[in-house]
Amino acid sequence: MSLKRRQFVSGISAAAVIAATLKPARAISAPDFSFTGFGFQTVIDLARNTARKAYVPPSSELPEELASLGYDAYRGIRFLPEHGPWKQAGLGYHLEFFHRGGLSRERIDIFEVHDGKAVPFRYETAQFTFDPRSASAPAGDIGYAGFRIHAHNIPGMDEMAVFLGASYFRSLAANQTYGLSGRGLALATASARGEEFPIFRSYWIVRPKAGDPSVQVYALLDSPSVTGAYAFKITPGTATVYDIECTLYPRVTLDMVGIAPLTAMYLYGPADQGGFDDFRGAVHDADGLQLRTGSDEAIWRALANPPRVEESAFQDTDPHGFGLMQREQSQAVFEDYEARYDLRPSGYVTPKGDWGKGAVHLIELPSNTEGFDNIVAFWRPATPLSPRRAHSFNYTVTWGAPSVASLPAQLGRVVQTRTGHDINGSGRVFIVDFALKGIDAETLNPVAESSAGTLSAVRLQTLNDRGVIRASFHLELGHLQPEQAKTADLRLALHKDATALTETWMFRWTY
Repeated sequence: MSLKRRQFVSGISAAAVIAATLKPARAISAPDFSFTGFGFQTVIDLARNTARKAYVPPSSELPEELASLGYDAYRGIRFLPEHGPWKQAGLGYHLEFFHRGGLSRERIDIFEVHDGKAVPFRYETAQFTFDPRSASAPAGDIGYAGFRIHAHNIPGMDEMAVFLGASYFRSLAANQTYGLSGRGLALATASARGEEFPIFRSYWIVRPKAGDPSVQVYALLDSPSVTGAYAFKITPGTATVYDIECTLYPRVTLDMVGIAPLTAMYLYGPADQGGFDDFRGAVHDADGLQLRTGSDEAIWRALANPPRVEESAFQDTDPHGFGLMQREQSQAVFEDYEARYDLRPSGYVTPKGDWGKGAVHLIELPSNTEGFDNIVAFWRPATPLSPRRAHSFNYTVTWGAPSVASLPAQLGRVVQTRTGHDINGSGRVFIVDFALKGIDAETLNPVAESSAGTLSAVRLQTLNDRGVIRASFHLELGHLQPEQAKTADLRLALHKDATALTETWMFRWTY
């Protein structure tokens, strides 16, 4: 199910290239979904009416020259910034479009909403440059694949949002570079029956007024199993906040649905070297899943690149939040001055209202390349979503530094996870560092558990030069029988008396 990350166009702001000689291709007309008196209710009504009909996928018909483009060739087609529809309006925001081709084949209809009226943006070949080594400019209106929004009025900010591919969207905060992605919806992710990828087939972008702190985007989601109306209020800054409302209309019962999904890449890090022959100390967009449960327990689940698909479910009621976080921010660890993993944003979901019973699911897929997203996290309601009725979920996704996910005051957080072979035995040794200043390790009680094997030699050490308490322990799995579990779910927290002074560290060791 992993989606090739490159289709989201890394290096989006590279320089434009030379235009190619025009060659004719058959024109493909776009439907006209213009509206007056437009608002979110318009999209909700459209989603409800669309769900009553059989699914019809958006057009993916393209001239062969465009359809067959590889990643590098696709990047040779560039939107010319001077053709941005808001370029001369002094709004502080710029809007640009992605061309169709390669992996981005579906025609996506994009409209501008101004003074309550929605009118389509019209594709023109003159808006793009075409590298002669990529493709020639097609004839006619073939439409767009997606769009991006720039926020030049925010210091340290250029692009603030990209909507491209299925129901994926990406964002970042000031002085960051793109990393993890959000999605409108996840369906049957990593399941035996195969994942279904809903698509945002239409967007309506509200033209902002000068000085507006936010941009409003509406979207119609569609797939064989469900339709949905989405509203995104995007506010850029030192943390960029997406206020999201969605109303879903299933065509069938959705028993494996993922609400507010986030997806990222984790190849390896200090907790999971994986035998990669690489000069870098770590390669990942995110290094952990952070949870704040409905009972206010704080959990840090360190990520791994497993040898097989692993799914973890964290049962909860009315969760306070969850996110894929990039806590490691040291360039000295990554040593990559091109990818700049130290500048990748964390993404944190905060539900609004009561979400009831369910579970946060974490899916870790095996990967041998940093070119694929192999980590997915989402909320799954305990009760399947039934057809012929509306299901609404409101939440925020906050992009920025790891601090966008708040912890209870004074609660120590995990700053590092390491593991390796136990040189004194057949098991493994684990090292977990907690940021916990002003407390002596001798006053703390480590509470450690494992679902398999035997834990031993649980010790604490105060590292005053780092301001952390280091916990270490050994895991012995040698006595397990072949038919027994091949994973060990580990938990560790530091207590004083009966009170937890740190978040709960979790990790799944797979062997």
